[in-house]
Amino acid sequence: MPIEHKDYFRLSTLCIAIITIMTASIHTTVNAREFFDPAFITSANGGDASNVPDLSIYQSVNAQAPGDYRVDVVFNGRYVETKNVKFVATERSSRLDNS
Repeated sequence: MPIEHKDYFRLSTLCIAIITIMTASIHTTVNAREFFDPAFITSANGGDASNVPDLSIYQSVNAQAPGDYRVDVVFNGRYVETKNVKFVATERSSRLDNS
């Protein structure tokens, strides 16, 4: 008596192989960063590269350019006040300390 479910088993094996490959490819880690091409700004200025600001400060997370900013002070999720805060670049870190 021949086995009637031979093709069914072959299809199931193929499905399991495809699902295994797809599952393994989902969990790969990608280390990518965004990149903004400063040449975009030079083309907007008519090709003058001397007026392009230095955008390297914004390459790190939570980066802020040095200067005085009017900010809302929030403590434990509650608004405290709005005041001027001076952000100063430090030598030990690419991030800024506020003082």
